Amino acid sequence: MKHLGDPKKQHKHYSNVKRPWDKDRIEQEKTIVQKYGTRRKKELRKAETILRNLRQRARALIGSKNEKEEALLLKKTYEQGLTEKEATIDSILGLKIDSILERRLQTMLLKKNLANTPLQARQFITHGHIAIDSIKVTSPSYLTKIHEENKITYIPKSSLNQTFKPKEKEEPKPKKTPEKETKPKKTAKEEKDKEPKKEEPKTEKAQEKESSAPKKEIKKDDKKEAAPEKPQKNEKEIKAKKDE
Repeated sequence: MKHLGDPKKQHKHYSNVKRPWDKDRIEQEKTIVQKYGTRRKKELRKAETILRNLRQRARALIGSKNEKEEALLLKKTYEQGLTEKEATIDSILGLKIDSILERRLQTMLLKKNLANTPLQARQFITHGHIAIDSIKVTSPSYLTKIHEENKITYIPKSSLNQTFKPKEKEEPKPKKTPEKETKPKKTAKEEKDKEPKKEEPKTEKAQEKESSAPKKEIKKDDKKEAAPEKPQKNEKEIKAKKDE
């Protein structure tokens, strides 16, 4: 039996993925987590449900053609910073998950140079150093509105007002094209040395000397190799053959 003051049953504010082991989706979510510094995939699921609900509502309004509700929906998305002031219902259908994650308080700290990394921004928020319009906010996934962007500051009592130093953004260096190795040019002398030398034609005197030169006689060995001696048969074997 419920009594007065009992908290209501908490329901999930997101829905799970139908194919949790899809390789392409897992790789995409890894890059999103690294870019925005989300702690769990649960935060991505919440952003996906917000985006899904906006699209469903936009599709229904396109079918019903209710101008008043269309104006209210466009005003809401403009105040949240998701669409421009002169946007249409079709622009809501073109929203992506990045457009919602860009409005989180964690990413807004990086844009305003109040933190150097996404993880550092999350730490500042959870430790209670950040305030919006002098009200402390401890939720990194808080979706900031347009009129709240310029009101994001440190709490007056925070030590970050004196100790924090933003890093200077380094300009991306242009990629160096691989230069081709230029070999030093060889001199005329080096090229002549490497060329194979041509044999000069022999003169008549050189040919006469070669013909008159005594040729070396090849001496044959007088001693002939001794023929291998045949093995002598035993006397017993000879007598046995005679008896047969």
